[in-house]
Amino acid sequence: MDVKGGITVSSTSTIPYRPSLSVRVVYEPDGTPLYCGRDVAEILGYKAPVRAIHRAEGLTIYRRRVSWSSAKECRRLSSDVLCLDKHGCKKLAELRKEGSRDAAQWVMNEMIQKAELDRPPVTEVVTQQEPAVSAPPVGEHWPPVDVRGFEAKLDAIIAQCVVMKAQIGSLYGAQYAGQ
Repeated sequence: MDVKGGITVSSTSTIPYRPSLSVRVVYEPDGTPLYCGRDVAEILGYKAPVRAIHRAEGLTIYRRRVSWSSAKECRRLSSDVLCLDKHGCKKLAELRKEGSRDAAQWVMNEMIQKAELDRPPVTEVVTQQEPAVSAPPVGEHWPPVDVRGFEAKLDAIIAQCVVMKAQIGSLYGAQYAGQ
């Protein structure tokens, strides 16, 4: 199992399976759909959907922080979601030994096709590359860095801490202010 890092993704949708079941789809910035693994496993009939995802070998699991709208309570929720790509969904459907064949066929064909059709337009993502800082050649020294601005900021932070410490001492007594 390979878990890939957490990125907040803004484009989401749901694909209904039955009136009470649907699959949440998260679209990467490049337009690639990722499917909520728990939703897919529930549709396939796994009794412990998250455990099934973790136990399945050969799946690439993507962890994403996603905002969702709750249909029943009309509020916004944010949660970490374990997502699968289309190959992971197909593999999870193939590993299912019992349960509905209709659900497996729906996952492998219709769900993936609907997500591809609902794909949002790709916006060009500009990534800034950090300049590579190389070590100075042996025998040379780095040029001196002017840290006067940093010293002033640090002095201001220390002054705020001293004032806060005095306020805590006056409100709650000397034992809480560390005096």
